[in-house]
Amino acid sequence: IQAKNEAQRLREAREAVAGDPLVQALEEQFDARVIPESVRPADH
Repeated sequence: IQAKNEAQRLREAREAVAGDPLVQALEEQFDARVIPESVRPADH
């Protein structure tokens, strides 16, 4: 169950980064790319 929750959190974090307007603007203006493996969920 814990691994499943971690996978879900990681998926949500990657989706949040991909959907962020600032990230999208940086990708467009600077031909930048997010390295998926660099995205980690925040620990609160």
